[in-house]
Order: sequence, then structure tokens, then C-alpha cells
Amino acid sequence: MTGNIELATEALAQAVVADEMGRGEPGQGAAGHSAQACANCGATLTGRFCQHCGQAAHVHRSLLHMFEELLHGILHFDTKAWRTLPALVLRPGRLTRGYIDGQRASHVSPLALYLFMIFVMFMTFSLTSSEDSVKLGDGTVVTSSEVGLQRIDEKLASSRERLQRLEAQAVERGASANGAERLDGEIKREKERIDGLERTRLALELGAKPKLTGEDGKAATQAPQSREADVKRNLEKNLPFLATPTLIKKLAHAMDNQELALYKIKSASSKFAILLMPISLPFVWLLFLFRRQFTMFDHAVFLLYSLSFMCLLLSGIAVAGALGLPAVAALLVIFAPPVHMYAQLKGTYRLGWLAATWRTVALLFVALLCSLLYILLVMFISM
Repeated sequence: MTGNIELATEALAQAVVADEMGRGEPGQGAAGHSAQACANCGATLTGRFCQHCGQAAHVHRSLLHMFEELLHGILHFDTKAWRTLPALVLRPGRLTRGYIDGQRASHVSPLALYLFMIFVMFMTFSLTSSEDSVKLGDGTVVTSSEVGLQRIDEKLASSRERLQRLEAQAVERGASANGAERLDGEIKREKERIDGLERTRLALELGAKPKLTGEDGKAATQAPQSREADVKRNLEKNLPFLATPTLIKKLAHAMDNQELALYKIKSASSKFAILLMPISLPFVWLLFLFRRQFTMFDHAVFLLYSLSFMCLLLSGIAVAGALGLPAVAALLVIFAPPVHMYAQLKGTYRLGWLAATWRTVALLFVALLCSLLYILLVMFISM
């Protein structure tokens, strides 16, 4: 009997609470918020935030709030970034080991940080790079593109003079069949040369890179056989596993068109920078082949944080070069990578100084090899 009375009392109390909560202002939910259902997922609201999707119960509709959300997003990332970047530079081993062990709420994830640092690095490169200037004999300073136009104009003038001489000779020797045939061939080649130079000049005027012509305007769709033979011989001697016909032809073409190849590599390297991690992953795994407690996930986290630091380092080197501090840039290039690799290896994998030292030396060679493979891959894709 007593139990039934208690149950009835509890049910009555719940009904009263529900009735009081239902007496809020029209259009308000249980907690007095702006809607009874979440505007995002439709779930019934029981507080300031939806218990299913996490969206705020009150939905703002103003430009001011949009700006506030932008600032919040930036500052929220910066809050994590200001913890992550100093740790990445000063305590890389502790940062990497902490993320692997589950300490992830207060730091930027390695993949997000790497993607962000790629953006920062290439933005820094674009801001710190400038057109090369050349001082001519009369003291005039011109940009490299102007020098290119000037050289092309000189070549065009020379070629047109030669074409006029050949045409005049062809008229004089018209009676001689053999001479006329030889001159016709030279005239044809000179016209092709002038046509190529004119296309190259137009491309430079428009700010583009000539795609199918060399500096002198000759067609450059195929590398000379001698160049291909040299490339093949060097690859077979040093990197025989790369001596494939397709790669040999692409490398020979790149060597004959170095400016164009460099331009294409620069434009493609930012698109495929994420490939550096999977390229490097097998080599790092080999460094810990007999330490089965470390998984591929551990190595991936290590590489992403390490590559993030290298992007930051290259950005700093570019800034130092732009500020006229070559000594600072040189010191960063020489000392920063091995010191950072040693500290990160030692802290991440909890190694002794000897194990960390030899792995640092090996990792430096791995970095050079992976950089070469990455450049070749980018060249193969982009050319």
C-alpha cells in the first residue's frame, strides 16, 4: 500500500513539473529555448545544446554573428596551434608520444597540422620570391622576363636577316636544281625557327611559360638521343631500378627544358605534397623492424609531425633569405633537421642516445632518398 502511494506521488510530481515546463512562452521548448526541436537534426531539445548533434539551441541569423563565428574558428585553431607549434619545435618527441598515447584534445592533429603547414610554406614561398633582376651593360635594370624578351627579339632579328639572305640566294641560284633544293631546306628550317621564337615571345608577353619550345624557339617535344643516352647511362649506374624508358625520356626532356621543368615541378609539388608521408612510411618502418611494439600508426604520426616541422623550417629559411640573412638560413639548413630528428626519435620511441643517433643518420639518408623519389614522381605526373 505504501509503495503504491509513493509511486502515485512520484507520478504526480512528474506531471506537475511537465506542466510547469510546458507553460513557457509560445514557441519555446522545455528549457525555454527558441525551438522545441533542433533545427539541424530535429531531435527534441533538453538544454542549450542538442544532445544528438551538438548544435546550439538558439540559431543566430545575423552578419555580426557570422563574423563572430569566423573569429571563434580562427582563435580556436590558434589556441591549439599555440600549444602545438612550440611543442613541435622544442619538444617534438613528447608531442608525438603524447598524441600516440591518447593526449589529443589540446593539440592539433598531425594530419591537420601537416596540411596547414603545407599551405603556410607555399604561401611563404610565393610572398618571399621575386622576379630575378639583371643589370645590363648600360646600367639598365630589367626583370628576367624582360631579358628573355630582349634575347628573343635579338634572335628573331638575326633569323629574319638570315632568311632574307637565303631567299635572295634562292632567287639567284634558281636555275641550279641541287642548290635550290638545299636552299629550300634551309629556308624551311629558318621559317620554323622564326615561328617558334614568335610563339615563345607571345607566351612570355602573356606571362605564361612556353610549353613546347625551347629558348631558341625550336620544337622540344623530344629529347635528343645523346641526352637520353646520357640519362640512361647515369640511371643504370646509380639508380638502376629507375632506368625505365618512360622516365629516361621525361628526364631528358626536363634537362633540355630546365626552366619549364622547374616551373611544372613547383606548381605540382604543392598538389602532391601529401604523398611524402606514404613514400617515407616503409623506410621508417624498416628502422624499427625488430621493435614490434611500434605500429604503422605510430610511424605515421611521427612522420606527419616531422614533415610539419620541415615545412615550418623551410618557411623560416625562405623568410631569412628574403630578409638578407644567408648565414641564418645556412645554419638552419645544416643543424635544424638532424637535431630535430634526434629529439623526436628519442622521445617518440623512448630510445637511448646510441639508438637515436644511428637512426638519425639513417633517417637523414631516408629523407634525401624520399625527396628524390618524390621529385621524380612529381615530374612523372606533371610532365
